[in-house]
Amino acid sequence: MIKLEEIQFGLLLLTSMMTIYLLFLEINQTKGNAVFNRARWLMAGGTGLLAIHFFLQFTMHFRESGITQGALVNLLFFPLACYFINIAILYLQRQGAIRRKEWLMGMVAYAIIIALLVVPAIINGVSLLTETKALIWGERISVLIFIAMLIYYFVLQYLDYIRIKRTLDNYYDYDKAQLVRWLSMYSMGMMLLIALALPVLIFSSSSIYGIYGIVIFTFLFFNVFNFICFGVSADAQQVQLAEQNAHESKTDSGSSSMMLSDADYQQVAKAVEEWVAMGGHLHSGITMQTAANEMHKPRYQLSAWLKTTPYELFNPWLTHLRIEEAKKLLKAHPEWSNDIIAENCGFTTRNYFQTVFKKSIGMTPAEYQAKEKLASK
Repeated sequence: MIKLEEIQFGLLLLTSMMTIYLLFLEINQTKGNAVFNRARWLMAGGTGLLAIHFFLQFTMHFRESGITQGALVNLLFFPLACYFINIAILYLQRQGAIRRKEWLMGMVAYAIIIALLVVPAIINGVSLLTETKALIWGERISVLIFIAMLIYYFVLQYLDYIRIKRTLDNYYDYDKAQLVRWLSMYSMGMMLLIALALPVLIFSSSSIYGIYGIVIFTFLFFNVFNFICFGVSADAQQVQLAEQNAHESKTDSGSSSMMLSDADYQQVAKAVEEWVAMGGHLHSGITMQTAANEMHKPRYQLSAWLKTTPYELFNPWLTHLRIEEAKKLLKAHPEWSNDIIAENCGFTTRNYFQTVFKKSIGMTPAEYQAKEKLASK
């Protein structure tokens, strides 16, 4: 069986490696990206605190001294580390636009936790590591506050994930799963997992502690890795550009919910019809801005017109048009491969086409062809 010291040493190496990776290995690739660099330093602060925590646990053997002593050290470091990590993620999501209260909520929560842990020892005139009834209750309440803090930031990140996903839906024409996967699968999932496992991580002295610790901190490693990959890639610039254009669209229209006049609606509808008839929707790499330019209409008018359709957003509407074209080609050219169909319908890849087609129609292109062939007999 793996010893507790070995687990702590492994986690010390893991968190130290993450901190070094954040601080030094990607510097040349992040020049000029001020937002990501600040987020990177915040993330490094969180992983660095975790490394210090496991160094102290490994060298001072607090957990071996007792559950209360080990939990105390955990609560001195975990909340602050998770605060920095959450703020780093939110900072990158918001491109630095974090409200003051969102900064303060975590700081206030941590201050309350410190007060609950330190004040009883000062009042009773005992060592901070002395197990008292007040300290035990302080630790229990601190865990609840810690969980509440994690849930608060989880909700903020989730709302921003939905906002970013919707923005991309209304701007880009291609698969955006890679752009937001790090948010949904790694960042938010990791924080929720930590929140659910907190009582075990903080108070357990059994092998369960080691299992949870290894799983969670391995997940944290992948989260940090994807955080960096996203920050140094063109994906972050694409998300930023989409949000910038969404903001400009609101500014141009004067209101995000602006209604078109009957005359404007008819003009936009006619321009859309002509654009579709010319096959404008079948070109890959289209954004709502390029589509509006080709229609010779302001982007905000196209956005307002889309809100009158069942699809509401640019990408779902464009996908619908392309799927309808794909259905026609599948019937007319059964000999064509999915690669050719995807290319002629504006899809960037065959896999993306097949995924979208099955999601929209409920069957694969091959199944659709077989069904249509059977129906025509």
